[in-house]
Amino acid sequence: MASPFVVGVDELVGKRLEPESRYAIHDLDGDGVVSDEELRREERMMRMENADQMADQQRKMCWVSLIAVIISVFVVMTPLVNVEKLPLLTPFLTTFCVSNMGIIGAFMATSVWKRNGNSDGK
Repeated sequence: MASPFVVGVDELVGKRLEPESRYAIHDLDGDGVVSDEELRREERMMRMENADQMADQQRKMCWVSLIAVIISVFVVMTPLVNVEKLPLLTPFLTTFCVSNMGIIGAFMATSVWKRNGNSDGK
């Protein structure tokens, strides 16, 4: 008795891509068939691109945090802030600076950790 999982395999083996198929970009060798190796290679490239985009976003977030801390400290030290309001702003500014420095520190630590090969991110 034939296995139900084998039925139709002969039809799939000879399957070719349509001329304008959305899967045609995955056919790296141009033979009209997308093999498992081509799919794995394409998936690996997509993962690398996504990791690169994520690293770029993290880097931008770190820069924004650093610039925000510098600007907020600078504004408090200028005559724009009334001296009487300084005791009210100090707790907010302290929390703001510590949280943003935490973002910056975490980014730097994970960057060094990844660079030294101590992470499982491939």
